[in-house]
Amino acid sequence: MVSGRSAFTPFVVLLWASFFFLCQPAASMGGDLYRWVDEDGVSHYSDAPPVTPPQKGKTIQVKTLRQPSSATNTSQEFIIPFESIGQGMLVDVMINNYIPAKMLVDTGASAIKINAALLKRLNQDLPDDRRKGKVITAAGMANAEELFIEKIDVGGAVKENVRAFFMHEAYDNAYFDGLLGMSFLSDFKMTVDYKNNQIHLKR
Repeated sequence: MVSGRSAFTPFVVLLWASFFFLCQPAASMGGDLYRWVDEDGVSHYSDAPPVTPPQKGKTIQVKTLRQPSSATNTSQEFIIPFESIGQGMLVDVMINNYIPAKMLVDTGASAIKINAALLKRLNQDLPDDRRKGKVITAAGMANAEELFIEKIDVGGAVKENVRAFFMHEAYDNAYFDGLLGMSFLSDFKMTVDYKNNQIHLKR
């Protein structure tokens, strides 16, 4: 559990953590993505389950989240500080090298979700033939439209041509500019250090 207090309630975090874009997944996929919490309470995200056996009498629950993008040969690790917001993690994001944003890390979202206000700041041309679909929220189904963001930079961890979606501004939240979903995170192995409020992304 993330420590810290905020006016942002856990219920709202749950609501915004439940987006899932109902379109085709990205073309390049690898093995499953696993999540588990070790004996020290540290959450791990990896394309392989834990190999260290737990202490006698203890068990480690492993959850398969989804398939990540295929791995690259370059090994890099990025340490990203986060702000606790309810039970969520808020991180600073730089879009297209000049637009700062704050996003809620959401491994349950298949793609990045951007708020309507952030979409205006991007000033991005949207093709007439862009894909439109549905997302599942805690309040039910809602309409969404797809776009691709040229570059996402999170503490030096960079991905280009990132799939994202946007919705009517009624579904946006004033506490952050969007959700940092799996269309970005699936390129990395992610470990969360709650004690130091840090996310480790390894590529």
